[in-house]
Amino acid sequence: MAASMEYESLMELAIWKGDWGLPSVDSSCLIIMTYAKFAGAPLKLLRTNNPIRSPSGYLPFLKHEDKLFTRPKEIVDYLRQQNYGVDFELSSLQSSEVLAYVSLLEQKLTPALVYTRWLDQRNYTELTNPWIRRNSPFPFNFFLPGHCHRRSQFRISNTVGQHMSDVKLLENKIFKDAQVCLNSLSTRLGEAEYFSGEMPAMLDAVVFGYLAPLLKMPLLNKKLQSHLRGCKNLCLFIDKILLRYFPSSPEELEEQRKQQERLHKKQAEVSDFPNKRRNKIIAALFAITGMVGYALLTGIVQVEIVDENHSDNQDLEEEMQYVPSGEDE
Repeated sequence: MAASMEYESLMELAIWKGDWGLPSVDSSCLIIMTYAKFAGAPLKLLRTNNPIRSPSGYLPFLKHEDKLFTRPKEIVDYLRQQNYGVDFELSSLQSSEVLAYVSLLEQKLTPALVYTRWLDQRNYTELTNPWIRRNSPFPFNFFLPGHCHRRSQFRISNTVGQHMSDVKLLENKIFKDAQVCLNSLSTRLGEAEYFSGEMPAMLDAVVFGYLAPLLKMPLLNKKLQSHLRGCKNLCLFIDKILLRYFPSSPEELEEQRKQQERLHKKQAEVSDFPNKRRNKIIAALFAITGMVGYALLTGIVQVEIVDENHSDNQDLEEEMQYVPSGEDE
């Protein structure tokens, strides 16, 4: 009975499910899940993949007893009220630094993440849209990708894109700001294990939540992902948190292995396509040449060689016979 009561009082967190070795594919969900892991908060995860169920239209949202929280900041504040926090010992200066970096991430990195997943044509068409359709519940999977796509367009056009009509200039600005942000984070982390020192805190959860999907998703347009991979300490930071706080089960590891095999096979097929086409053309030419040669040798096809000069002289002589001579005139 006690165990049943304890189970019923668990806080429930509705999230997007995980993929590509991530416990969730969504940054906001990852931030809350990671902060709760750091703080030891017992959460029951509900992988709904359906933001329509949320009063705010976004995931995650937290339910506990008769309370409902729909914004990440509200969720973190409630966890702290329940004595599940990791920032209690931070000084005022450290707390101010956390707020400054969170603001930097929101202003400079978030637009690039939104653009990469939802507005980049290749990433949206070949990755984001199919993933949402495949993993969202019926019938929401039919209109949810388009809904999120339009919402992302509105978000970008009303923030960084307010005074920019040139799409290419807008894209360059978004990625330049994001690269500067990544460089700043890499410099701030240095060789330390966590941004907050020896133990992880809120800033570590936020940075992990933003960067882990960017690093692990099999993006088609890898412009920003390639820059992140060049920041080796940030990649190591992400991998350590995944290994330490979100270890994969044997089943998940096997699924990840199969995904990698499918991805490598697809990439190999794409890269080999020009060579395969070239080889087919060459093989066809050889086949045609061989058949023509065989036909000539066996006499199936005969070629008559005509002396063009002889033919021309003969024609000229025949024509001269019909030209009146001057004497007749």
